Amino acid sequence: MDFDAAFRLRLFSGRSWIDVKSTLLADGLLLIPLHNDNDFSEFWDQNLRKTRGYGCRPKLQSKCLPSPLGSTSPNTTMTNISTTSAPSHKRVQIPLSLAYVARRRHRQGFGEECVFRDEAPFCCIEIYSPDLTQSCLFCAGSQQLASVWFKSLSRHISILNQLHLQQIMRVLPHYQLRKIGWVLELDKLIDDDSDSCLTDLDNPFQIPSACASSEITWQPVFLAVTDRLLLVFSQAPQSPSEWSLPSVSVALVATRVVVKPSSTNREDPASLGHMPHFDQTTYCFTVRTGKRCGVESHTFAAPTSSELDSWLEAVTQGTEEALEAMPQLTITCRWRGLNALLVLHRFVGICLLRADASTTSQVPPFLWHFPFEHVSSTADDGKCRLWITFNRDLVQELELPGGAKPVVFILLNILSMKLLDTNSCV
Repeated sequence: MDFDAAFRLRLFSGRSWIDVKSTLLADGLLLIPLHNDNDFSEFWDQNLRKTRGYGCRPKLQSKCLPSPLGSTSPNTTMTNISTTSAPSHKRVQIPLSLAYVARRRHRQGFGEECVFRDEAPFCCIEIYSPDLTQSCLFCAGSQQLASVWFKSLSRHISILNQLHLQQIMRVLPHYQLRKIGWVLELDKLIDDDSDSCLTDLDNPFQIPSACASSEITWQPVFLAVTDRLLLVFSQAPQSPSEWSLPSVSVALVATRVVVKPSSTNREDPASLGHMPHFDQTTYCFTVRTGKRCGVESHTFAAPTSSELDSWLEAVTQGTEEALEAMPQLTITCRWRGLNALLVLHRFVGICLLRADASTTSQVPPFLWHFPFEHVSSTADDGKCRLWITFNRDLVQELELPGGAKPVVFILLNILSMKLLDTNSCV
């Protein structure tokens, strides 16, 4: 896609300004100086320094201003860097594959004196390298133009990431990736060691009042969905060793996703006040995974509504694929003082067998068996005890050494999948 010449970038470094034309190529953002510059690429290399981590100011900043042509929207024609007439030393291309893009408020001043003002408009966009160590900031002059740029860049990066995904699977065939990309993750920093800020299971988006004095921040994380797992990385992994070390890894069969209705940032100041904004509207979703010790919850924000839909589809389809690859799950448990095996079978239902069932020569009778349609409700103590109610009045109590929550979440996913299958047949 080619951004119209009605836009120009002004790169700032120290006391120098350079006006450049920006062009969105198939694999990057091309910058060409509008005025004569002997070696623009050398200027860029000298002034784009590495940041000290996410949120640090880069030395090289850029500012986007409307040209006298007055155009208000970019066109979408495809182009290639080889078609440009500028010499190689007078142009710089910013790679966009795996890049992270964020909305920013307008900055007052530059360099170390650069400050943000709460009332300043979100007319800036910052592009980060995949490892978040370099960035370039530019201003579109208005929130409307910044929104156009942001959505176009986000859409373009999403396409490039999916192409990169195919390359990853050729190098790492055991990773059956479905989607990769950047999102923001809600990070609640608690001042003390108390657990008073644990997520409310009934409303995972509600920030508890006890956390009002705690610092609530959003941090960019790189998310990946496979056919079995949801992986979270602090930066975009670019080697097999980095792919093998996610900061978070959860099994999709025991994971549920909750969607928060779209809302403007001003409507939820408690949770969004410190958010590096994607856009004026936030698109949040929470993934909750049943673990042995309880429920592990992560709240993410997608950059656009289409990206939110894409992430939800990836998680949902990944969960279905994981369940299809595992038609039967056998769990060690105790029932009425007996060692037993709880079997969740997608087609047969819920069965309970004696623990010595696999060692006997004859097929033992079921201790009990119910189809999934007979499940009325479930309850648990958050630890190891699970109660399943069948036919509204028959309650079976189980003791699960591996924890009750994983079984509950897997059971809910199976029931959801069967419900979807039933609805699709109607």
